Order: sequence, then C-alpha cells, then structure tokens
Amino acid sequence: MYLEQLESASAHLSKCFYACVIHLLFPLNVLLEWFFLSKTNRKPSDIDVNFVNELCLFCVTLYWLTSYQGYTIYNPDLDYADKEMTVYQIHITNLISFSVGTDEQKYPFNFILAAIASNTWGKLLLKLRITKTFGPLFKVIQKMVVDLASFMVIWLLELLIISSISLVFFGQLSYFR
Repeated sequence: MYLEQLESASAHLSKCFYACVIHLLFPLNVLLEWFFLSKTNRKPSDIDVNFVNELCLFCVTLYWLTSYQGYTIYNPDLDYADKEMTVYQIHITNLISFSVGTDEQKYPFNFILAAIASNTWGKLLLKLRITKTFGPLFKVIQKMVVDLASFMVIWLLELLIISSISLVFFGQLSYFR
C-alpha cells in the first residue's frame, strides 16, 4: 500500500521538478538579453525585482538538481526501506526521512518547495503587470501600499495597547487565566 503512495508522490514530485527545469534557463536569458541590447545599442536596465526573482528561482532549482542524486541511494537503515523499491520511491523515502531528521543531516526540502512556489507565483504576478486587465489593478495597489503600511502600523499599535490594557485589568481575575 505505501509503495503505491510513494510512487504517486514521486510522480507528482517529478512533474514539479520537470516544471522547475525551465528556471535553469536564467543564464541563457541573461545572455540573450545582453546580446539583444548590445546589437540594438540600448542601455541595459537596472537590476529589478524580476531579475532577483529569476536569480532566486535559478539558485534554488540548481540546488535541488545537484542534491537530487544524493537522495536516490538505497539506505537500509531507514524505517520504510525495502529492497524492491524503485529509484523514485527511494528518493521520496530519503526526502521524508532527511526532512524530519536530526539537525546535522536535515535536508530543507520543504523550504526549497516553498521558495520555488512563492517565487513562481511572484513571477506570474510580475508578468500580469503588463496585461490590460491586471495592469491598472497593480497600479492602484502600488499607490495604496503606503496607506496600507501606515494602517498596519496603527492597527498593530492599537492591538498591542488593547491587549496590554486587558492583561492589566483582567489579569487578576481567576476566570481570565
């Protein structure tokens, strides 16, 4: 039963990995942009959010790719080790074991997937900026960020003050504890 679940998990993870391989084209994109700018005599743009996002995606995907081979080795000491496991099942078992392992052998797989997912969503939002539908919406949100930040500061101060006052007034009551 668990071998089928491991196989299913490895299939989903493989799809995610294949989708992330496109992030490895970052150096090629930078070279193509540099070549295009040099041939058209245009000045390169400054490093922006999109460049940093692409660089982060490239680094995280490269780390995932380079560490992949080390987690496909069969380890009989693991809890669910089975000699009939496929390479993909061994990979998932090793990821699970080392993601919750001790500090010296811990593999930050959940952070890798979280970084890839959040940066990919950020990349999508940056691409939606240039559309007719979402472009004006992003402009409105961009102008509201300053007001939203000041609102959040005032709201957090009020929350802190009210919770402090309630602790002072109600802290002595037996029902409050």
